[in-house]
Amino acid sequence: MPERLKILMLEDDPVDQDVFERFIDENNLPYDVETTSSLHHALHLVRENSYSVVIANYLLNDGTVFDLLEAVDSVPVIIVTAFGDEEIAVKAMKAGAYDYLIKDEDLNYLRMIPVTLDRAVSLNTTRRQARMLDLALMSIHDAVFITHEAGRIVFVNAAFSEMYGYTETEILGQEARVLCLDMDICHLTSGFEAGADAAVECIHCRKDGVNFPVSVTRSDLGDELGKEQAIVWVVRDISTWKRAEERMLHSLEEKEVLLREVHHRVKNNLQVVSSMLNLQAGFVRDEQTADALRDSQNRVKSMALIHEWLYHSDSLTRIAFAKYADSLTDHIKSSYHRAGGVEVELDIDERLQLEVDVAIPCGLIINELVTNAFKHGFPTRGPGLVAISVELFPDGAGQPVRLAESREASRRMRLVVEDNGQGFPEDFSPATADTLGLQLVDMLAQQLHGTHTLDRIPEGARVIVNIPVD
Repeated sequence: MPERLKILMLEDDPVDQDVFERFIDENNLPYDVETTSSLHHALHLVRENSYSVVIANYLLNDGTVFDLLEAVDSVPVIIVTAFGDEEIAVKAMKAGAYDYLIKDEDLNYLRMIPVTLDRAVSLNTTRRQARMLDLALMSIHDAVFITHEAGRIVFVNAAFSEMYGYTETEILGQEARVLCLDMDICHLTSGFEAGADAAVECIHCRKDGVNFPVSVTRSDLGDELGKEQAIVWVVRDISTWKRAEERMLHSLEEKEVLLREVHHRVKNNLQVVSSMLNLQAGFVRDEQTADALRDSQNRVKSMALIHEWLYHSDSLTRIAFAKYADSLTDHIKSSYHRAGGVEVELDIDERLQLEVDVAIPCGLIINELVTNAFKHGFPTRGPGLVAISVELFPDGAGQPVRLAESREASRRMRLVVEDNGQGFPEDFSPATADTLGLQLVDMLAQQLHGTHTLDRIPEGARVIVNIPVD
C-alpha cells in the first residue's frame, strides 16, 4: 500500500479547490489534502504541521508565491499558474519552487498531478539526504575533499580549510598535487587502481608551506557502469601521533641503552668473579680443589658469556645460540690442558635464537656435560670427540625460542651432548651419582620443565635433554 502524502493546497478560487479535491477522490489517490485560501494562514499551517508537498497558486489575495518561497524551505512547493504565465513559473523555480503546473480550460493539468507530486517528493528526499551528508562532512574532524576524474578538487569540508589553510574559493579547481610532497606515495591522482582504500602515510603541505604528516584514505565514486567519476579523499593529521611515537621510540632507545649497560656491568662483575676464582686456583696445591675452583670459574664464565653476547647483540633478550655455544666450548677446552687432543663438534642451526631464560640454563648444561667429558671421558690427552647438537620439533629455528609455561607445550627442543670417550662406569647410576655436575644438569633440566637421560653407547656416553618451548 503506497504511503499517503499530506498535501497543503493554497488556492483562493473555490471552484479550483473543488475540482482538485474531486479529482483526488475520483481517482482514489493516496493524498490527504488540507486547503486554505490565505497566504498568512498557509504560513501558520506549515509552521505547525508536517506536509509532504505544498501546491500553491501563483497569485493570492494577500500575497504571491514568492512570499511563500521566502518563508518555506523545508517543504517542496509546486506552483500552479494560468496559461501564459510560464515566465513567472520559471522565476519561481529559480526562487526555490520544485516544479510548476499550467492550468488549462480542459483541466488536463490535473492528470499531471500524481507524476509531479511523486517527482517533487523524491527530489525533496534527495535534497534532504544531500544536506544531511553535507552537514556530516562539514562536522567531522578529518579533512575531506573530492576530486573529479581530471584530478581537480571540486569539494572540501570545513576541516579541510582548517587543516590546510585554504579557503574554499582558493582551493576549488586546483589539482590535488598542490597538497602532497610525494605523489608516488600519496597517489593524489586518479591513476592508481580503483578500490585501493588502504590508509597511506605521507607528508602534506599547508598553504603557508609548513609540512605535516597525514594518513590518507580514498574511495572511488563510479557511475552505473563502474566508470570512475570522482574520488573521495579523507585526510587525518597524525602530527600528534608521530610526536608520541617519537617520544616512545626515544624512551625505548634510552631503555635499550640502559639494559645494554646492565648486561655490560653484569658481564664485568661475573668476569671479576671468574678472575678471582682463577687467581685462587693458582694458590691451591691440591689438584681436586683446583679442579673444583676451575669448574666454578667455567660456570661463572658460561653466564658471563651470555651477557657479553647480549651486550653486542641487536636484541637484548635473545642470543644466537650457535655462536654462543662455540665461544663457550672454546673457553672450556682452553681451561683443561688434558683436552688438547679432543675436538668439539657443534651441530646447531645458525638461525637458532634462544631467549635469555632458556639460553642461560642450556649454557650451564653444556658447560657441565662438556667439562665432565674432558675430565672423565678422556682422562689422558685425546684423541677424542665431543659432539653437541640442538634440534627443534617441529622445526622452527628461524623463530625465537622461549621457555614454555608448562610441560605440555607442543614444541620441543632437544639438546644432545655425547662423546666417544670411556663412557659411564658399569655400576654407574644417575640416582646415586654424587657428582655436582650431573646434579646441576638435573636441576637445570627441571628448571626448564624438561627431562634428561644418560645413555651408554658402544663408544662413549650420551646425555639427552628434552625441553618444552614456545
